[in-house]
Amino acid sequence: MIKLTENQREILQGLLDGKEIEVYNNGTWCDFTHFKTPLNHLYNDEKLRIKPRTIIVNGVEVPEPMKVKPENDTQYYTAAPNPGLPLIWFNDGCDNEYLTAGICHSTPEAAVLHWEAMIKPSKIVQE
Repeated sequence: MIKLTENQREILQGLLDGKEIEVYNNGTWCDFTHFKTPLNHLYNDEKLRIKPRTIIVNGVEVPEPMKVKPENDTQYYTAAPNPGLPLIWFNDGCDNEYLTAGICHSTPEAAVLHWEAMIKPSKIVQE
């Protein structure tokens, strides 16, 4: 019997569920299926992930915001009012307003990308 790590099991289940899988290759995430022998990446224990879900904001693809309340005391980030700064989930009014507004993210990078997409139409172009 083959012993699989938790990540390998998650990736295999993602493949069975029809999810897109990515492999970290030469400093960037690439579509797992573009490789001639994709399963070798799985068994060589390379960096693999289920492709993060995204949304479109003002024509820009950004990571999908959180949809489920995290556990209390979980660190999270919002796209506004202070993108990328860490907050702690207390399940209070502000936390729930941010979640309902669809601006909560699990990483600062995702929050900043979301914020940049939100303000894109208002950026002034210097000529």
